[in-house]
Amino acid sequence: LMVQKLHLFDTLGALIIPHLVGPFSVFLSRQFISEIPTDLFDAARIDGSGPLGVYWHVVLPNIRPAIGAMGIFSAMGTWNDYLNPLIMLNSKEWMTLPLGLVIFDTGRQQDLSATMAVASIIIVPMIVILLIFQKYLIKGITMSGMK
Repeated sequence: LMVQKLHLFDTLGALIIPHLVGPFSVFLSRQFISEIPTDLFDAARIDGSGPLGVYWHVVLPNIRPAIGAMGIFSAMGTWNDYLNPLIMLNSKEWMTLPLGLVIFDTGRQQDLSATMAVASIIIVPMIVILLIFQKYLIKGITMSGMK
């Protein structure tokens, strides 16, 4: 209903905007920010930084691993999402690859080898993203529980 009231139904925004912030991202960000020493905030304030400057120069550099991990989790969840695009899209112009895989599979005779080949091709971008941002993911996950 919110997507429809914002006039985002059957647009690319209907696929992107609902996945920008999730509960896991909020929790992970909170954990990382709470582990930043208060001395860094005090030093930035003494140097004359306002709230935005403290956020920009202290918080963001220290939560970079968390942002990388959240980006990977969000991208993978959005990429593999089937139900939301099915509900929010009508035209084939914005259909996602999981929806295309179902159309490919049901549009002709059952050919499991072709379906598996297409599914293998669909996961290639996620593997590339994971390989590129692997260090952020590992650092973000291992540092989230440390004090």
